[in-house]
Amino acid sequence: MEDPTNVSVLDDIKFMTGYNVEPVVAHRAAIEKAIASHYRDTALHNEVRLLESAAPRELERFDDEAPIVKLCDLILTDAVRRGASEIHIEPYENEFRVRFRIGGVLYTAIHPALKLREPIAIRFKVMSKMDISEKRLPQWGRIRIRMSKDGKLRKHDLELHTVPTRWGEKLFLRVHNLTPKGLAELGFEQEPLAMLEEILKDSSGLVLVCGPMRSGKTQTLYAAIHSLNTPRQHIVTVEDTVELDLPGVTQIEVRWARGCDMASALRTVLAQYPDIVMAGNLASPEAAAVVVEAARRHFMIGGLTAQDAAAAINYLLNPPRGPEDSHGGYRATRPIRSAETYGWS
Repeated sequence: MEDPTNVSVLDDIKFMTGYNVEPVVAHRAAIEKAIASHYRDTALHNEVRLLESAAPRELERFDDEAPIVKLCDLILTDAVRRGASEIHIEPYENEFRVRFRIGGVLYTAIHPALKLREPIAIRFKVMSKMDISEKRLPQWGRIRIRMSKDGKLRKHDLELHTVPTRWGEKLFLRVHNLTPKGLAELGFEQEPLAMLEEILKDSSGLVLVCGPMRSGKTQTLYAAIHSLNTPRQHIVTVEDTVELDLPGVTQIEVRWARGCDMASALRTVLAQYPDIVMAGNLASPEAAAVVVEAARRHFMIGGLTAQDAAAAINYLLNPPRGPEDSHGGYRATRPIRSAETYGWS
C-alpha cells in the first residue's frame, strides 16, 4: 500500500476476502506496475467477452458508461502501459483482431467479435473528430489522452489513420508520448551518451541520426533538441509530422504546406538565420543537399533512414537520381530490442 495507515481500505479488503490484512509500504509506481503486469489483460478480455453477448441496442450506445466506450478506452490505456508504438485494428472476412507493436514486433492483443468492427471504428472516429458517415475514403485525426504511468501523469497523442478495406475500415494508431525525454532517458550507454552530448555542444556542422524504420530516430532527435533548447537559442524544426510539441521551438509541418516540400521549407527557414535547424526526414536528395550546404554556417540536425552510418554517408555523397539508384542490393537487418532501445549511428 502507498498509505498503510488507511484503515478504511484495510477494513474493506478484510470484509471482501475474509482474511486478516498485513499492510506493507510500497511506492505508487511499483504498485501501478504490478497491477498493469497482472491485471491488464484480464480487464481487456473481460470487456470483450461482455460485448460478445451484448444486445444490438447496447452496441449503439456511445455514452460514457457504454460498453463499447469502455473497451476502446481499455485498448488505448493497455497499449500505452505496455509501451506500444502502434495499434492496428484490422477487420477480415472471418476474423477481427487488435494488435500492438511493442519493441518493433506486432503482438495480438484481443480478437473481438465480428459484430464489433463498426462500433469500434465509429468510437475511435468520434474521439478523433472524424466524419463517421465517411467510410469510402481514408481519414486522418488525433486523439489525446492523459494517464498515470510510473507514478507520473503523462500526456499521449495518438495519430489515427483509417483506410477502407474489403471487410471494413482498418484503423492504425501511432502512439506519441507528449512528455519530452532527455538524452539520458533513452537508454544510451555512458560512452556513446558522453560522445553525443559533446558533439551537440558545437555551434555548426551536421549531426545525423540514422537507422532503419522504428529504430528511435525521432525520439533521439527530439531529445537532442530538448537538451539544446534555451531562451538564447533560435531553434526551428522542419518535419513531415510534428509528433511532440516543444515549447520555445518553432516547429513547421511540411505535409500541410501546399506546394512546399522539405527542401523549400528548409531554404525559407535558413533565410531567417536560425541557430539550430532540425530536419526530421532527409528522404529527398534535394533536402539532403540543402542541409549539407547549410551545415557550413548553421548547426543542422537531421534524421535519415539508413541501415548504418556508412550507408548514410554514401547516400549524401551519391544521392539516388532515379528508381534504379534507390537500392544497390538487399540485406536483412533488425534493431536490437529491449525494454527501451533507441538507435544512434
